[in-house]
Amino acid sequence: MVFGIDKPIRSVSLFDGDGAGTMRALGCRLRQRMGWAMVKAWASGRELVDPLAEVLDGVVTVGDLPPKTCDFSLSLLFGLRTSPRPSRSRVRRGIPMGSGEDNPGGTGGGVGGIVRGAVLKALVVFGGVLLIRRLRRSTTRWDHARAVADALSGEKFSREQARKDPGNYFNLRMLTCPATEMVDGSGVLYFEQAFWRAPEKPFRQRFYMVKPCPKEMKCDVELSSYAIRDVEEYKNFCDRRKDQRPQPEEVIADIAEHLTTIHLSRCERGKRCLYEGSTTPGGFPNSWSGAAYCTSDLSIHKNGEIHIWDKGFDDDGNQVWGTKAGPYEFKPAPKSNYDDMFSPLNFSAPLSLEKIESSYAIDDQ
Repeated sequence: MVFGIDKPIRSVSLFDGDGAGTMRALGCRLRQRMGWAMVKAWASGRELVDPLAEVLDGVVTVGDLPPKTCDFSLSLLFGLRTSPRPSRSRVRRGIPMGSGEDNPGGTGGGVGGIVRGAVLKALVVFGGVLLIRRLRRSTTRWDHARAVADALSGEKFSREQARKDPGNYFNLRMLTCPATEMVDGSGVLYFEQAFWRAPEKPFRQRFYMVKPCPKEMKCDVELSSYAIRDVEEYKNFCDRRKDQRPQPEEVIADIAEHLTTIHLSRCERGKRCLYEGSTTPGGFPNSWSGAAYCTSDLSIHKNGEIHIWDKGFDDDGNQVWGTKAGPYEFKPAPKSNYDDMFSPLNFSAPLSLEKIESSYAIDDQ
């Protein structure tokens, strides 16, 4: 039962009985249906282009609801008093509502007043809904960039994948942290990957630059990777104290050649991810292990996971490095426990270079 309706609804002809009273009931019903349609559209994030058209599609009868009991369904949300109020003259003279003394016809002010009231209330509520939706959309472009940078930061592992499918995935450690900020506000992150058992020897080191997408592009965040001039100086950058790291001005000076750019967009409703994106179809130049170009796919998930799929291809389009089974899934570092200390993954036999090359790129600078 819709808010404000306390009687069953039955079919009533518009031309039976008191026409003005019937029109008041119709106006009441339309206001209730329009308001409810707006609330449902707002709650689901759907754009309500023509609320009246959607309401009329479902309204074919009029309830026999007395006009004085009509209470607009959105009054609970916006605190609007929409029930009829007695006029001051009625209060002074002690005339009860609905007696019809002010209007001998007993029509309660006429059809014109009812329609004007209904339109005014509908406009007020519709404006309120638009205001709420605008407030919900107040996230700025830089807010998205900061959200991506925060999600990438921290220590993450592919331990679960290595346990489930050791033939295709290694137990890798991914570590990312803020390094500095550019003049335009772009965040610079230091990123490294290493095998779990040798975190002090990263095989991949990068700078990530995070900033909003250009306004002309249909994306939210632009994530670019850059080579580092002196990788030895930055090993275990995130594990060091701040006074033992290269300083911000040194970081900016050590940003070398551009490697890749991924354009991230917010994920559609119903997906587990928050942002997802990839490089352009042609990828970016890459010469490691016989490759001619490389591509990257990245998705950031609600539970803190980062999925990365880097692949290298030769001139004929054959994949020459990178996993073929799917992206690496890095999850936030769990609390250490006794079992992890003695996990077989941490005491595996030395891996051959051929196996490593076939599943993952150690150094594709």
